Amino acid sequence: MLLSLVSFPFIVAQQYTWHILQTLVGFAVIPIFSTLIVPFTLLGFAGQDIPGIAKVVNMLIQCFTSCLDSMSMLPGDMIIGKLPSVVLVLFFTCSLLIYVKQSALAFFCRGMCLLLLFFGTLWVRYPLYGEFTTFDVGQGDAALVRTPFNRSVTLIDTGGQVDFSAKKDWQIKQYQRTNGESVIVHYLHSRGISQINNLVLSHHDYDHIGNAKVILKHLSVQRVIIPAGMLKQQKFLKEIQPYLGRTKVCELTAGDEIPNCPFHIVHPFTSGQAENQDSIALFGCLGNQRILTAGDLDRAGEKAIAEQYPKLKVDILKLGHHGSKTASDPETLRKWQPQYGIISAGRDNRYNHPHKETIRTCTVNQITNLNTQKDGMIRYIYDNNQTSYFEVKITHELKATVSTNSK
Repeated sequence: MLLSLVSFPFIVAQQYTWHILQTLVGFAVIPIFSTLIVPFTLLGFAGQDIPGIAKVVNMLIQCFTSCLDSMSMLPGDMIIGKLPSVVLVLFFTCSLLIYVKQSALAFFCRGMCLLLLFFGTLWVRYPLYGEFTTFDVGQGDAALVRTPFNRSVTLIDTGGQVDFSAKKDWQIKQYQRTNGESVIVHYLHSRGISQINNLVLSHHDYDHIGNAKVILKHLSVQRVIIPAGMLKQQKFLKEIQPYLGRTKVCELTAGDEIPNCPFHIVHPFTSGQAENQDSIALFGCLGNQRILTAGDLDRAGEKAIAEQYPKLKVDILKLGHHGSKTASDPETLRKWQPQYGIISAGRDNRYNHPHKETIRTCTVNQITNLNTQKDGMIRYIYDNNQTSYFEVKITHELKATVSTNSK
């Protein structure tokens, strides 16, 4: 029990979750590990030259780890979030003193552990600020829209790695974490998020929907929002439909409202085939910034939005199609007058995104570029007092802060 308490802050600091069965399983696992696994491992090492010994030991260890993996998938995983360092340090200190002989001190430390966990979790789950975050998922697209106090959580696309190389069976890993799990799910857990109100899939390209099944597996999703016409497409039936469970699917077009979401749909105008030109485009205000994101929408689609909404102005533009020259129409960008352009593209990608033409268009229109290739995850943070700023991070270290308070 003491080992479980002492290890709690270290596990939560890395995983942001805690399984309620973790302590109970430890009571069974520790004696099994010490009395069976360790001796058999030593036996297998010492008897490598004896036929069959190594195989039997490997089977035993594999069975043991499979049982642990199965138990980890049982219900009871609590999302704690990224607790402040001072809370983790205090919790660790108090847990060391829980079993001291002085009953008064032990009682005080137990109460402190409960209070630290309660108020620390509240602090994470109900933040005073909201955010628009572009994830660094390589050659793909994924963004989070979250309002203060986590009142509304919307995920726009999920990324998804396309593997063009042919691999033999022995080269395929039995289990490999996708960036949907290691980047998106891990970050959402760090923010104390266990439920997504809306998962918006802009269109059916794999680099936008490939990790949707991972999101649907690890988080509760109320609604999946897709462009009209996508429900019958083969990619949706293969990549999304089998993992929906009780999640509701909504096919929408421009003018339709997304429940509990600060953004509005401004494209597509008609039903299509869920291809690039049919991408969902979202527009909304977060804090003092007007934001537009449009998946892989092409120049013709951008022009159509500008014609349909002639008074539309944009402060932060998620540049279409990963900075491709097929998007970011110069005339349309002059009308929208964005101050910041966000590009989501993979490093050294095969498409050479972003294209030089797009960068030139941004330079001519005095648009400040933020690019996941060089900047990593990009976060626009705001609160209800109209204070906002950008955080540009590389490997979790603050690289730059761009103030937007002047707007």
